Amino acid sequence: MPLLRDQLPPIKIERAQIQHVVLNLLRNALDALESNPEDRREVVLETLGHRESVELIVSDNGPGVPEGVRARMFSPFYSTKASGAGLGLPISHSIM
Repeated sequence: MPLLRDQLPPIKIERAQIQHVVLNLLRNALDALESNPEDRREVVLETLGHRESVELIVSDNGPGVPEGVRARMFSPFYSTKASGAGLGLPISHSIM
């Protein structure tokens, strides 16, 4: 079963905004894998079609989100990364 479906319902999107969201999620997934050995890093993209919507799932086999971070991860300017601005997830969340 392919993870990226060929037959998805048509949806109206702002291309640049969706690109921003997907790239941000991919960057976060790749950052989460830094602690894994190189041969044990995995990122999976999956699409699901619903009646009038499309779902994109980005998953990785990193350590996961610590419980204390979950409540704040969509807050502007909150980041767990030393060089993070804390804007990627809040902007992505507002786009979606």
